[in-house]
Amino acid sequence: MKTDALRLHLSAYGTVWLLAFLLVTAGALIANLIFRVPFSSVADVLLAIAFFVLIVLAAGYLLAMIFGEEPLANKVVLCLGAALLFLPLAYAPVLAMKIYAFFGNLDLTTSFVHEGFERVVKQTTTELVERAFGGRYLAAILKALQIGATVVGGLAAAAQLNQILRNRSGGAKA
Repeated sequence: MKTDALRLHLSAYGTVWLLAFLLVTAGALIANLIFRVPFSSVADVLLAIAFFVLIVLAAGYLLAMIFGEEPLANKVVLCLGAALLFLPLAYAPVLAMKIYAFFGNLDLTTSFVHEGFERVVKQTTTELVERAFGGRYLAAILKALQIGATVVGGLAAAAQLNQILRNRSGGAKA
């Protein structure tokens, strides 16, 4: 696979991650601070919308890859990459709500959608970890996945911001 094609796909991933994070943060600020909507309601609505949009985008991406004109090896690599990177992508709006809750001294555990997301991730990873390690390292692996999702998304977002800033300053090729 050519590095330009891979860079393009990773750039698109970084853009989607950053947009999911920023739009959920902006939505939370507007709904909670300006319109005084209770935080748990804000979290439920924004996370539900974000998850729906991300699932539709991921499904569209996978369909485009499957039916696209890429060579079969590229399709396999890109589809596997998309599957592996979906959890960090889905974690972007959750991270936005966690940060908002932290700085606002608010309780995110009252959000049904957030709790559902955490439960699904925990059940899925518990099953995989128990099969691989017998369940001994479950808590550490769950925390590592959460940190890893944050790091992957943060790096993707930082790379995208770097590219935007380089393009604006004229430092990158057009």
